Amino acid sequence: MPTINEIVFDRGVAHQVGILRFSSGVRNRILGLLREVEDDLRDQITTRLAKIEARGVDIGPATTARLQALLGQVQEINLNGYGKISDTLIKELRAAGSFEVDFTARMLEASVGSELALLLPTATQIGTIVTAQPLRGRILSDVLGDLPRNATQRINEAIRLGLIEGQTSAQITRSIFGTAARGFDDGIQRFTRRGLAMVVNTSINHVMSRSREALFMQNRDLIGRVMWVSTLDTRTTPICQRRDKMVFPVGKGPRPPAHPNCRSTTVALLNGQKDLLGERASDVGGVPAETDYEDFLRRIQDDPAALSMALNAKQRAALFRDGGLSLDDLINDTTENFFTLDQLRQNHAEAFVRAGID
Repeated sequence: MPTINEIVFDRGVAHQVGILRFSSGVRNRILGLLREVEDDLRDQITTRLAKIEARGVDIGPATTARLQALLGQVQEINLNGYGKISDTLIKELRAAGSFEVDFTARMLEASVGSELALLLPTATQIGTIVTAQPLRGRILSDVLGDLPRNATQRINEAIRLGLIEGQTSAQITRSIFGTAARGFDDGIQRFTRRGLAMVVNTSINHVMSRSREALFMQNRDLIGRVMWVSTLDTRTTPICQRRDKMVFPVGKGPRPPAHPNCRSTTVALLNGQKDLLGERASDVGGVPAETDYEDFLRRIQDDPAALSMALNAKQRAALFRDGGLSLDDLINDTTENFFTLDQLRQNHAEAFVRAGID
């Protein structure tokens, strides 16, 4: 018979899969809005560069005036486009936070098998999480404000450099937007797309994590602790590897996202309930629920490629598999990142001998 905390754990981890799918959908919608911005930019840049090219490029006032007009138009299109993108994302985040609170409350009641009379955060509290609670040290409006500024700067530099080097308007346009043959991922706009996708992924995790926490805070008589749950696959970062299965009091300790594009989540541990039993999902199939990331590494240690990917170096994998080092030995407590190989050699020279590393 599963314990209540096991049921909550299983449902919470399964729900994170749904959150990642939801995040993917929002990301695609937001990137669709960015494509509209790029279409406007491409039209303006192509048309205005063609006029500059037809009249001849020089350092005189006429070329300078036309160039400044083009750069001003690039800035205006980006600012207007990102205004719409920001409004849409904030609306999505508010809805996501409200949904997460409602889902978590209903899931907890279903797991217990009775009504818990949980106190729910208000829409105003959710709105504050979206707009005013720092996302990895910065509020969302500041993060979103950087995107059009950075995109405009990159485009302007590409245009100026192209004109100085005597590139054609077609060459400059390709350098900005890329080519169809390579999925438009070979132009400088790829950095804008990736940056925006990262903001969407990270902000959704942030809002959902903090909305759950707000629910837990208002019901600390029922929920006293929170467990950090990382994804058991080879793409998990060192900081999330280390934090997997760590338990913190409600309102204290770190919460996801731990880094850009973080996929970790948290699950509630109800007061007075037994520890976890059962299973959790991983890259190698179902594993016991008490499995943490180090246990997962032990399960894949006979797959050199997978272990090397997870530990970001074949030598580090050998030190873990054959040198007797633990995951804690490999990760710096201060930076929560992997020690370099030189640092590991200084700290654990004997492990290099055991692992047969010169």
